[in-house]
Amino acid sequence: MFRVLKLNSMKSINIVSSSNNLYSNYLIAMMNSAVQNTPDTQINFFIIYEDLSSDKQKLITKTFSKNKNVSIEYIKMDKDLFKNVILKTYAASSYEAYARLLLPELFDKLDKIIYLDADMIILNNLNLLEDIDLESHPIAAVTDINDNSVKIFEYLFKLKNVKGYFNSGVLVMNLKKLRDENFTQESLNFISKTDVSYKFFDQDILNYFFHNRYLKLDYRWNVQLYEELASTKYWHTTMNEFEYKLTKISPFIIHYTIVKPDKRNYFFRYRNVYKLYLKNAGIEFKYRKTSLKEIAWTLTEILFFKTINLLNRKNRQFILNFLRKYL
Repeated sequence: MFRVLKLNSMKSINIVSSSNNLYSNYLIAMMNSAVQNTPDTQINFFIIYEDLSSDKQKLITKTFSKNKNVSIEYIKMDKDLFKNVILKTYAASSYEAYARLLLPELFDKLDKIIYLDADMIILNNLNLLEDIDLESHPIAAVTDINDNSVKIFEYLFKLKNVKGYFNSGVLVMNLKKLRDENFTQESLNFISKTDVSYKFFDQDILNYFFHNRYLKLDYRWNVQLYEELASTKYWHTTMNEFEYKLTKISPFIIHYTIVKPDKRNYFFRYRNVYKLYLKNAGIEFKYRKTSLKEIAWTLTEILFFKTINLLNRKNRQFILNFLRKYL
């Protein structure tokens, strides 16, 4: 189904991402930032898609065609794999949102792979991720900085005493171990038998299986918008003060969660970073259509979180639990 290039003694990294037509520009910017910041390395990109047009594929391929250290392969999602499962979520989603569950079987000749969401910018050398020793861990990931994520996860699955919840946008995956555990089939079976409206798609499923046995990565490998949206300090995040300051000073990967950098309601840092890597790849930056409702909602959300984070943890949690239960 796929090939992995081996060129002399040059180091090689295999990166998987998923995309569709809407996310194609994000994908190009992410790929370009990975290439620019991981020099002297053969990077093999595998793009999993459900709805990525041939024109978009040609544009992506052409963008990197002059770089001999880059290979790109496109793998279409097989919807039949999900014919017996219930993809029930709070928000509309595509099959690409569940691609990570299939990777151990799709890449059955590889023992390790890096998964990156398309809506990211890479600012550090990805060899640092590639060289991580996973030991007996099935995956390595960054703990979600929103300290409320664990509570939401426990509420959805009726669990108690969950010690960690990770964001699945950056994963170093021990494919061999995942195959040994028959993870793909077990996860699909789990979806088919579990009547839950997943809040964060396959991220919730991955956490159900691995929340107590993932290797925790430095927070800088997945710096998310919540860091700014939720607080001006490290209060009410899962980080300590030192970790918080490091993510501010030297992020390794910027992850554009919640609001995308080409929307007019993106009022946060790092918009120009996205624009830089997109334009550097030869793609013109354009704002996407943004409604007044989106702008108003984002401003309301900022005001809400900035206000609620002035409360102590107990009172803040009481309000969030109330909203979760009755709204």
